Amino acid sequence: MVNSKPLFDYLFDGADAHVHAPTWFDPAFPACLTPREASVPGKRSFIFYARPKNFRNLYYRGLEAVAAAIEAGYLDPERWDLYFIGRDLEPVSLPGGVRPKLIENLGWHDYQQLLRRMDLGLSLMASPHSSYPPLDLAAAGAVVVTNTFGRYKRSLDQYSANIICADPDLASLVTGISQGVALAQDVARREANHRNSKFATDWNAVFAPICDQFAGALAATKA
Repeated sequence: MVNSKPLFDYLFDGADAHVHAPTWFDPAFPACLTPREASVPGKRSFIFYARPKNFRNLYYRGLEAVAAAIEAGYLDPERWDLYFIGRDLEPVSLPGGVRPKLIENLGWHDYQQLLRRMDLGLSLMASPHSSYPPLDLAAAGAVVVTNTFGRYKRSLDQYSANIICADPDLASLVTGISQGVALAQDVARREANHRNSKFATDWNAVFAPICDQFAGALAATKA
C-alpha cells in the first residue's frame, strides 16, 4: 500500500508492476474544513519548510530561491513577514538584512494553526512523493510552491490549484515564487481554489476500501 499516486506510479512503473496487486491512497486532511486564522493587518506571511540536515528537502536550493525572490522584489520585506519552519535551524541573514523567524518543535495543533495564518509557502522534496507540508499548506488555504520530480510529479492539481510546481533549478523556483505571490495576493481566486480543492477530509473513507481489499486478499489465502 503506497502513500500517493505519483509515488505508486514511480515504484510500479511498466515492467515493474507488482505481482501482488499493490494499491495506493491519498491522505485525508480534516483540517481543510477549519476556517483560516486572522492574518497580520497590512502584511502577508511567507513560510519556508527548512530542514538543513535532510538533503532530500533541498534546503540550500530553497534558501537560494528565497534570497533571489527578495532581491527581485517578489518577497518585499515591507509587505511580507518571513518564517522558516523545520528542524536543526540556524539564524540566517537574507538580502536586505532580512532575518526570518525560526520555528521548531510545534505540536500538531499549533502547527495547523500557524499554517492557517500563512499566505504563501515554499516546500521542496526530491521525491515523486509530494511530501506532506505542501499539502498541509494548501489544505490550510495557503498558496504553496514545490518542485517537480521527473515525469512523475509535474503537477499536483489533483489536490489543489493553489499548489504551484516548478522545476528545481533556481530560475524556475524564483519564477514559481513570483507566481505564488501573485496568486496569494489574489484573495478571491485563492479562496475559490481552496473551496474547489479535492482533498479527502475523512480518514475512514480513505482506508475503508483498502481495508476491504486487504481483508479479501487475506481471506483468499486462507481458503
